[in-house]
Amino acid sequence: MALLTEQRADLPQCDELCGAFWAANALRASGFAVTQEAAALVAGSVLSPPGGPSSLPPGEAGRAPDVELPVGEPSGTSAHGVARAVEELSDGRLSAVPASGAFTAGAVLTLLEGIDAVAVIANVDTAALWAPDVTEAEVERYVASGDDQGPDNDWRVGHFVAIAGTRGRLLEIADSYVSRAMHVQPAERVAAALRGRGLLVVTADPAAARARVEAAGLEPALWDNGSPQPR
Repeated sequence: MALLTEQRADLPQCDELCGAFWAANALRASGFAVTQEAAALVAGSVLSPPGGPSSLPPGEAGRAPDVELPVGEPSGTSAHGVARAVEELSDGRLSAVPASGAFTAGAVLTLLEGIDAVAVIANVDTAALWAPDVTEAEVERYVASGDDQGPDNDWRVGHFVAIAGTRGRLLEIADSYVSRAMHVQPAERVAAALRGRGLLVVTADPAAARARVEAAGLEPALWDNGSPQPR
């Protein structure tokens, strides 16, 4: 999968640029030479003022962007900004079709089934996900019985990740930090992490993606993740 090749080469994300990280990686996977920082500038990303609490996962040292970006509150990158970066930096050849609404495990799995996409970028609340130290035994118990005894995540932020595939009711999640570059999550936990947020399906066939979103009982509408809108 071209997206994962680009992800591995670009780890880790620049600080606070998870949305720009995935926009840039989706674009490069489609042949557009775009950096995280270039995507952030188009997306209207805003950095937090110095001295605030760290948003980094435990054990990550961080990576400063190599361009000057606006600083202020609220900070981050909006879903609108990620979509704009994908569409503008591909000269309109790619679309970022949104999915929002009443997320359930079934809706997420239906949306992903057979979808033709460069990337599926998910804006999640990490608090709902398994922690990285979930054991193989806990994963196997969930697969066998649906019994979720995996550890809750102590890293609790709004974050953009990519859904790289499915294994039954397990979703393969690609992340923008080395310490959790690839992990699995139950569909139920991903659905909970998406509530009030949403997905962006990066594709060259937006009509088919919108039809897939609607078939899953979701809405092809952007959402407000609390980050500043691009100007």
